[in-house]
Amino acid sequence: MKLLFKTPHSRTKIVAFIFFILPLLVTCSHNKTPIPIGQIPEVVSVNPADERYGHETMTNLSKEYELDYTDPNYQRLVNIVERLSEAINAKQDPWHVFLFKAPNIKNAGATKGNHIFVWSGILQTVQKDSELAAILAHEMAHIIAQHVSNSTLETTQVLVNVASILVGAGVSIAIKDPTLANNASDLSQVLTNVVGNELFTNEYSRENEIEADHIGLMIMAKAKYHPQDAINYWKRIEQDPKMAATMKYFSTHPTTRDRIINLEKALPLALMYYQGKK
Repeated sequence: MKLLFKTPHSRTKIVAFIFFILPLLVTCSHNKTPIPIGQIPEVVSVNPADERYGHETMTNLSKEYELDYTDPNYQRLVNIVERLSEAINAKQDPWHVFLFKAPNIKNAGATKGNHIFVWSGILQTVQKDSELAAILAHEMAHIIAQHVSNSTLETTQVLVNVASILVGAGVSIAIKDPTLANNASDLSQVLTNVVGNELFTNEYSRENEIEADHIGLMIMAKAKYHPQDAINYWKRIEQDPKMAATMKYFSTHPTTRDRIINLEKALPLALMYYQGKK
């Protein structure tokens, strides 16, 4: 959505305010105790609030992206998620899998209430089920490790609050510019759209991303998908700059090289799960 400001001066003040406050919001989220490499966290039951949050997010996304239940890959995704969740005794609550018809978007995401979202473009990047399992297990790991509740959800709530504040006269008084109130409702809508449609999918901290990589590797191994295939997948992406450049899924804090190094360090423990020794 395009924002229209009456004066360039007004626009500059709002943009400056947003870029000043957003880093503070991200760094204020509660820090969790790191999960040791090789450990799969105990699965926490989904509560009604989580379920509602996930459903609302799905509803928002489906307004922009067409859901596709007829693609044969949809059942493929469901089957893999079922196998992954069964392996870690996480089937007491349903896992909701959604496939969006978006061949030009290579992305995947997850949010509270066991909701997993896949944009069809990312399916073009995998060569076998085990590679797709690596992507899905990584998203499941974000949920199981409660990364959403401890980072994104708090940031989301604060962003919504900021949008609401901007609608009022408080900001106009604070920065001595009453014309800003005329643009606030548009700004509020933009912030809400960003929160509902993009932020939760991959705006995690570097630590959370690496943690999800480790946990996801253990989950896929426990489900008897060979963990080496996750590393092979990343290496293939690394060797194809064109592919990596178009993948939103990988536009997160750790570099591809860092991810590969960290996954290789965790591989011996993952192999123990794969071999049934853990």
